[in-house]
Amino acid sequence: MRKSQSRIERKDAKSSNDPLKLEYEDYLRNQRGLSERTIYHCWRFADRFLHFRFGGKTRDLHKIAPTDIVRFTQHLVARGKPFRDKTPSTHLRNFFRFLFKSAKTNVNLTPTVPRVAQKYASSLLRHLTPEQVETLIAAVRTDTAIGRRNFAMVLLLDWIARSGSHCNPDRRYRLARGRAPRSWQGTIA
Repeated sequence: MRKSQSRIERKDAKSSNDPLKLEYEDYLRNQRGLSERTIYHCWRFADRFLHFRFGGKTRDLHKIAPTDIVRFTQHLVARGKPFRDKTPSTHLRNFFRFLFKSAKTNVNLTPTVPRVAQKYASSLLRHLTPEQVETLIAAVRTDTAIGRRNFAMVLLLDWIARSGSHCNPDRRYRLARGRAPRSWQGTIA
């Protein structure tokens, strides 16, 4: 975000005398300890929701229903470009928590805000094959003290990964009984 753009946004944000906005900003600043930039973005999502729900009409916050929240989040993600931002749900939860704590709504709407799915690329590896682990272990240089330390850490991580109950017991290392496998003996000085 450019400095000039942030100055304009902050000027615009401070120019409103909406009591709900001022009270919400005070809550975020003093109760939640958020930065000015985060406060601005929290209010932007709250304002967008209120405009989506009530339009230009007077706001009756007691009439907000869970279906309104779901429709708004669907509206956010239904645009042409993929919506990658995960903060709208967090900002909306903050807003509805504030409304409930300040008795502006009778019902706590915070749990009704949909959670953002954590989608990971399918190409990301979740584990290493045994051959890859052996290659990694073989690649660690052990000719220096730091190298030996790194080697010990890699072996420890490998041992932790293999010590679960889902592993083949034959592949578990015998470190738990105080003995290292023969292939390790003499490699750590």
